[in-house]
Amino acid sequence: MQGKARSRYAARAGRLTQVKSAAPQPLTFAACVRQSNRQENEMRIGDICEREVVHCTRHASVAEIAKLMRNHHVGDVIVVEAQGADLIPVGIVTDRDLVVEVLAPEVAIDTVVAQDLMSGELATMSEDETVDNAIAHMRSRGVRRLPVVNVRRALVGVLTDHEVTAHLAEQLGELARLGHQQIAVEKAWLNPVAG
Repeated sequence: MQGKARSRYAARAGRLTQVKSAAPQPLTFAACVRQSNRQENEMRIGDICEREVVHCTRHASVAEIAKLMRNHHVGDVIVVEAQGADLIPVGIVTDRDLVVEVLAPEVAIDTVVAQDLMSGELATMSEDETVDNAIAHMRSRGVRRLPVVNVRRALVGVLTDHEVTAHLAEQLGELARLGHQQIAVEKAWLNPVAG
């Protein structure tokens, strides 16, 4: 009986060897994770940022900014200056800025313009930067929104925590699928179909 079991195992091992040599080697789970991480690290923020950016000038009123936010269903408006055909981001006004700086202290809204609500130096990122760098930049600056610029420093998009979260969720979904694929491959190795 042991001889038969041994010969079945040897025959099965032979089929496994044939299957392995006939097909390309599947990646191990760890290799799949490394490949997924490498792909995500190479993902550029220009690929995931929102390209339709709501913007205004430094002199836009609070009422104009609030209407832009409402009409476009956004929580921020990028303040820009025109340089030729390019729009250069110089600031950002968020819905929180309107509430904390204008509405809560009951400031007369007709006395405030976008320039009054802009904070110090604006954090921007090049569209060629990686998602990982953008996350680190957002974390270090304590911001949830980043204007995205091209090589001329012109506004081309905005990256928010929503786009980053959606991208990471997609990457995690890919990682979960890789795990299931690896299990299926291992099952196929262990239980080959009789030829």
